[in-house]
Amino acid sequence: MKRQFIRLFLLILISLVAIAWFTDVFIAQSEEAPASINITTLKSIIRVQQNNSLNLSKSKVISIHQLAWPESLKEKISQGKIVSLSDIEGDVFYYWQITNSPKKVVQVVQLGPFSREKVEASSYLTLTLIFYGVFGLCLFVWLWPIFKDVIQLIDLTDAFSKKRDKIQSKVKATSVMYPLAESVESMSRQIVRFLSLQRFLASSVSHDIRTPLSRIVFLLAMTDAKNLDEYKIKIENELDEIDHLTDDFIELARIEERHHQLKLVVTDINVWLGPLIEKIQSSSKVTIKLTSERECFLKHDERFLKRAIQNLLVNAVKYAETKVLVTVEVNCNQLEIRVEDDGMGIKPEEKERITGLYERGKSANNVGSGYGIGLAFVNVITEWHGGHVFISQSTPLNGASISVFLPKG
Repeated sequence: MKRQFIRLFLLILISLVAIAWFTDVFIAQSEEAPASINITTLKSIIRVQQNNSLNLSKSKVISIHQLAWPESLKEKISQGKIVSLSDIEGDVFYYWQITNSPKKVVQVVQLGPFSREKVEASSYLTLTLIFYGVFGLCLFVWLWPIFKDVIQLIDLTDAFSKKRDKIQSKVKATSVMYPLAESVESMSRQIVRFLSLQRFLASSVSHDIRTPLSRIVFLLAMTDAKNLDEYKIKIENELDEIDHLTDDFIELARIEERHHQLKLVVTDINVWLGPLIEKIQSSSKVTIKLTSERECFLKHDERFLKRAIQNLLVNAVKYAETKVLVTVEVNCNQLEIRVEDDGMGIKPEEKERITGLYERGKSANNVGSGYGIGLAFVNVITEWHGGHVFISQSTPLNGASISVFLPKG
C-alpha cells in the first residue's frame, strides 16, 4: 500500500510541476507577444520618421546613448529585435533601432507608454482558467479510476453479504485500490472456508460418530451375562474411536488459525519421513515400503507437513489388506509424496468430494469414516505449502493412491 501511495503522490507532484512549467512558458510568451504584434506599427513609424513627418504623441526618436541599458539589451536591439520594457507604474515602452538613420549616430524609436491593465487582466483570467481547467482534468484522470474501483468493491461486498461466495474483483494490479481488492478477496476466501468448515464438521460429526454409536447400541442390546466382558471391551473400543474422531474435529476446527505459524525451512524430508514410517509400522501388521531418492530437499514446515503425511499413512494402514507403498519423487520443480495401499480404494465419484469437502462444505454422508477428516487435514496443509492433492487408483496395488504435490521453491 505504501508503494501505491508513493506512486500516486509522485504522479500528482509531477503533474503539478508540468502544469506550472507550461503555465510559466505561456506567461513568458504572452509577455513577448505585444512586441511581435507591434512590429508592423514600428516599421511604419520608422518610414514616417524617414520622411520627416513623424507626429505621434506616443513615439519619439532618441539616441541609443541616452538609454542607460545593460550591454545585453543593447546587443539585442542592435540585432534588429524589439525590446519591451515596463516602468514602475506598469506601462510598457517598445524600442526599435533605426538601421538607416541619415545621421551616423545610432538612433532608437521609442513607442509608448501603453497601459497593460486590460491586457494583463485578460491574460491572467485566461491563465487562471487554463490552470484550473488542466488541474481539474488531471484530478478527474487520477480520481475516476479509484472511484470506479471503490464502486466495484462496494457492489462485490454487497453481493457477498447476500450470497456467500468467493469475491473475484476486476481491479487492475496498477490501481491504487489493488491492495484493498486483494484484502477483500482474501477475506471472502477465509469466510467461505470457515463457513464450509462449519458445514463440513456438522455433516461429518453426524455421519462418523453415528456409526460407532449404532454399533454400541447393537452391542448393548446383545449383551448378557455370558458375553459381558467381551462386549465391554468392544464398547470401549467404539468409545475410543468416538473420542479420537472428536479430537480430530476439534483439531481441524483450530487448524485454520495456525496458518500464520508456518516456519518454512529447506530440509531433506527423508530425515523425518523414515522414522515416521518406522513408528507407524511398529504398531501395525501391514507392511510399509518406502522408495525415495537420496536427497529430497524441500522448503516446508516439518511439524505440519509431517502431520499431513502421518494422516495419509494412518488412513492407508487402516484400509490396506497387507501392503502400503510410500514413494517420494522429484519432478522438475515439484516434489511428489505418493501413498498407495491394496485396500478397496476410493470410488471415482468420491475422489473430488473427499478433498473438496472442506473447501466447499458439501455433504459428507457418502464419505467413508475417517477418510473425510484425514484428507481434509492433508488438503489444507498442502494448500498452505502452495501444493495440491491428487487421488487416483494405485496401479501396482489396485487400491487407493493419494499424491501430495509440493513446489520445491
